[in-house]
Amino acid sequence: MRFTKTLAWSATSAAILLFLAYWTYGRSFRAVQVTFGPVTEVGVACSPDGKRIAFEYFHPERPANPQLWLMPSDGGFSAAEPIVDDMNFNGGPSWSPDSQWIAYVKHYPTKKADARTSSQVFKINVRTRLVVQLTSLPEFSVVGGTTSWSKDGWIAFRWNGDIYRVSEKGGEAELIAAVRSGSLSVEPSNLSWAPDGKRIAFVADDSRAEHQGISSIWIFDLEGKALQRITEGHMDWFPSWRDNDNLVFGRMFSTKKGAIFSMNIRTRKANQLTAGAIDVAPAIITSTNELLFSRSTEIKPGHDFQLFRGFHVWRKQLPSNGSVVWLYRGH
Repeated sequence: MRFTKTLAWSATSAAILLFLAYWTYGRSFRAVQVTFGPVTEVGVACSPDGKRIAFEYFHPERPANPQLWLMPSDGGFSAAEPIVDDMNFNGGPSWSPDSQWIAYVKHYPTKKADARTSSQVFKINVRTRLVVQLTSLPEFSVVGGTTSWSKDGWIAFRWNGDIYRVSEKGGEAELIAAVRSGSLSVEPSNLSWAPDGKRIAFVADDSRAEHQGISSIWIFDLEGKALQRITEGHMDWFPSWRDNDNLVFGRMFSTKKGAIFSMNIRTRKANQLTAGAIDVAPAIITSTNELLFSRSTEIKPGHDFQLFRGFHVWRKQLPSNGSVVWLYRGH
């Protein structure tokens, strides 16, 4: 009888300790919403010094054209302010290594009668608001909606279905990866330089009809001039580097559910980091080991998640690399 009571008390104690561990440790890994705009905020990027967050902000009166907004990483949304905000498309922010500039893509109408647009890559100084045009692409050029700034001063972007780069000082665009015109024959998107500046991750849609809705993450090695597929069989997008060996990215399960994953590119082991909503477009605050991403908790009838209505930026503390991620159910 005494043994049974002791056993029962031990089981109760263990359950209490487990609950307390979850309450103290698990709660610290819960996601917290940080932007509260009227339409959507996506494309979040944290400055290398960890002090500022840039993101794409959508106005209700022009929901097809993102604008660039800025806020302190440790402040509330009330401190957010526009940094590039006009009638044009301004998107795909990426930070300079010294955290003083943001590169971005601008689509703007030409003066021709047919109302076609042109695209160029620009940068803006976050303190002085000085805007500098970096590319001089031919008229009617269409550049993809993302940029990525490497540690050694190159800004990557998509043009004509391939991956190019331009110096942070401006100049001629240089082809670095023939994707659509090369062996893949697909359109790259969501470019992201590795921290070492030697590789670039991107997303490529599977063009085969039987695989519609499937997109894979690839890595291009600049030194070896080699392409490597990292994921397949899912709708994976928005890769961002956690370090030189680990990526975070979004994975869609359906039009109603999507989560953020982390993957070691050597072992291909993936861990799910979020759950319970549609989570996309992750980024890492390296200095605090936090995850930033955009989340929609509900897709309303008649709305398409690909138009990014109802998404806002959230943040979440991450466990150290290599830890077992079992707390994702806490969102």
